[in-house]
Amino acid sequence: MQPLPRRSPHSLDKAEVSVDGVSAGPASNNRRKPSEATVMGNWEDEINRHTKELVKLTLKAADQGPEPLPEDEVARLGMLIATERQFLVDAISGLLEEDQPEAAASPCVAAFDAGFLYGLEFARALDDAKIALDRVRRGQVLKLVKGNDRRVGGDG
Repeated sequence: MQPLPRRSPHSLDKAEVSVDGVSAGPASNNRRKPSEATVMGNWEDEINRHTKELVKLTLKAADQGPEPLPEDEVARLGMLIATERQFLVDAISGLLEEDQPEAAASPCVAAFDAGFLYGLEFARALDDAKIALDRVRRGQVLKLVKGNDRRVGGDG
């Protein structure tokens, strides 16, 4: 199987779907060529950026509120998620080509690594949300306790 061609977010056409400033759609022919070497740090930055964006889009899709998003917006969001996932797989493929060429020969390695990184980042985002909720709850409890203390202290 041939490795997937690497693409960057800058290779997208102008007439593409955009939700909240993030574009998705058919890629243009301006793809990064393998001869254009990218230093390993840049691949890692690109991988981190795409992983975080993929988690952000997934959380947005999951947090629709009391009323579900319109069908066309859900479709656009799905396209953005799929596109961002492919960008992540492509960035990991680029890193693997530089770091471990034998592993890069199989596109399944990059896809697996992308899924693994996404899972770790998603779990981290859920943990951050739980911590934020706990802080809010503690703040509410402290306000309640302080309010009760003032009433008890003022009554005596």
